[in-house]
Amino acid sequence: ETSYEHALGKAENLRQVVRAAAFTNTMETDQPLKLTLSIGVTAWHPEIKTGDELLRAVDEALHTVKRSGRDAVCGNYKGPKPNDKSQPAAK
Repeated sequence: ETSYEHALGKAENLRQVVRAAAFTNTMETDQPLKLTLSIGVTAWHPEIKTGDELLRAVDEALHTVKRSGRDAVCGNYKGPKPNDKSQPAAK
């Protein structure tokens, strides 16, 4: 378990490590493979009631990354700010 901000940072670190790595190309050994990652991040918060809602939020983030050109991290957190002690607006 981690904070939303920490998850974003970890995702970005992972993206950078993978991008910098050279992977063995078994088909053309003189041409290393370069990989990139597109990562969507979200966090559970009181406005998310089910696992399906959580998956939809992270899926939206991932699709945003793909539409923006890939090889990036995108967060989708629509809940209260992590340090915000106020209550969500009544519906």
